[in-house]
Amino acid sequence: TPRMDHQVSVAAVLSPIATGYENGWAFWKAGLGGLELAPIRFRRRALGASRQALDTVLGVVRSGSVADRIRAAEILAMLLAEQQHLAAGRLNYKAARLDMTALQSAILGALRDREWSVRARVTESLRWFVLDEAGTRQAMELLNDEHWLVRGLAMRMLTDHFADKFLPVLERYAESDSDPWCREFAAALHKRTLEKQPPPPSE
Repeated sequence: TPRMDHQVSVAAVLSPIATGYENGWAFWKAGLGGLELAPIRFRRRALGASRQALDTVLGVVRSGSVADRIRAAEILAMLLAEQQHLAAGRLNYKAARLDMTALQSAILGALRDREWSVRARVTESLRWFVLDEAGTRQAMELLNDEHWLVRGLAMRMLTDHFADKFLPVLERYAESDSDPWCREFAAALHKRTLEKQPPPPSE
């Protein structure tokens, strides 16, 4: 919900121990030598998405600094996810409609950035919204990226989107990826996805 104000509260417990559970949620307190930090509260202002503001973001994602390109691509991904939720009726507030095709095109363009760190962060943001056919094709190309972290994040992102349908691809990359971390990560994703599958019906 990038175009809504939010009141945010952040608290922290160092060296936590669970003191009880209710409805699946744990209650935490500081253990021996730990600390409970007082909450920090702030208001996150709604993101402006005027035509001028959006044009600025679209320009930055192409030619800003590395940090600015990452931030711009993530803003576009948040706006696209919001648009999809609005279109599906999952959000109960009104916001101006944006061109989803243009948003996705700019995000997918950032996947070809010359800096691996930008490609990696943009790959992660693809988990936030539904991929159409064009987006899926380009996301699949990330599995052949030259950087191991981009490939690994692409595996996780595509597993999130396609679950058990992606198992054969994970199995292949668990055996053939050139990087040992990526092979181990693909194997772990494969195992986790299998564990989430419902058991076969009893006869």
